[in-house]
Amino acid sequence: MESLAKQLKKIHREIQEEKRKVPTCFIGFDGFTDEIISVVKTRESSDSYQPYEEMAEFGKTITQAAGKSCNLELVTRKIKLGGNGPILCNSLLNGGHHIHFAGCIGKKEEIEPLFKPISSRCQNVWSFGASALTDALEFDDGKVILGKHQTLRDVTYENCISLIGLEGWTRLLDEIDLFVAANWTMLPQMTDIWEKIVREIIPQFQTDHKRSMFVDLADPAKRGDSDLKNAVNALQKFMPAFSVVFGLNRAEAERVAKVIGISDREDPGELAEAIRKKTDFSEVVIHSSKIAVLSTSSGVYHQKTRYTPKPVVSTGAGDNFNAGYCNALLYQCSYEDRLLSAVANSGYYVTHGQSPKMAELAEYLDEWQAEEKNDGAENAHSIGKVPGESSESGK
Repeated sequence: MESLAKQLKKIHREIQEEKRKVPTCFIGFDGFTDEIISVVKTRESSDSYQPYEEMAEFGKTITQAAGKSCNLELVTRKIKLGGNGPILCNSLLNGGHHIHFAGCIGKKEEIEPLFKPISSRCQNVWSFGASALTDALEFDDGKVILGKHQTLRDVTYENCISLIGLEGWTRLLDEIDLFVAANWTMLPQMTDIWEKIVREIIPQFQTDHKRSMFVDLADPAKRGDSDLKNAVNALQKFMPAFSVVFGLNRAEAERVAKVIGISDREDPGELAEAIRKKTDFSEVVIHSSKIAVLSTSSGVYHQKTRYTPKPVVSTGAGDNFNAGYCNALLYQCSYEDRLLSAVANSGYYVTHGQSPKMAELAEYLDEWQAEEKNDGAENAHSIGKVPGESSESGK
């Protein structure tokens, strides 16, 4: 079987030569302006400082100030487009797909500058209003996301119909290859949107078209158990019109399992399998900073990641994982290669600070494979299928 790198190069060439049908996606519904921030630990001069490198050390500074106060300096390293939908959209555009996007990326059809590079490449763009705001405090071992979400309240089913039109949206969802519904947690009306799509749009479908739906909850810790259970129930109703792919990090998977009545599973493969069987979703993907697993009716698959000790950026790593998975799904790659594409896409992103084009992803995969061969037999399986193992949560 051809390596994933060779497959990607072939796909890229066939798209350029117009010898391959380009998949079509609808992606929604959020949109953020992300500020990537370091927290100053010590400052030597106006141009030189040492940041907090570990979250525990930063947390200790906060807890020690309880009952007193503390003064923290934040340094903005980068301002970038954000939100699960836009980041995933940007990466899938690099995969050559036709994208229709709806989200919060500008007021009254005036797209904000950060989002113009992706909006200009989409087939259609609809905006509910200004982007929400994120302050992402990044450390070597994780990040603290501070969000201002007021504009996301305008993401409702009624506003979707007002922007897109019932007939047009029905036709679009009928004909697409992939529907991505990202960031359930921060969109309070998302479950209502799903329920009304099932009730009012899916019954109007005219084709027997094979479609997939990829869902990312985006850290549901602040949402109640009943909310989360209602969301899972709503997603189950999308079948069989859509093959539902449930994408989760380890913490999200554990929360979902608890809410739907699954006992603890230390092994991530067993956890993914239990969630899939309980929900009857087509595919359940769980990823962490060290390993990704996939449960399907054909079995459970595992893929180690390529560890990056000093990431250039980590905010958006999970979205690039999801995009890498969706890219391989849309090009009908094997289950093993879907996982490999996901971890490689995310690995490239945190290493280079941007989503890769297909040729860049193929080169990254070749480099990884060469690195594994040089490392010898003890690491020979880390770019392929490996046994399941528990690992910390990652997003």
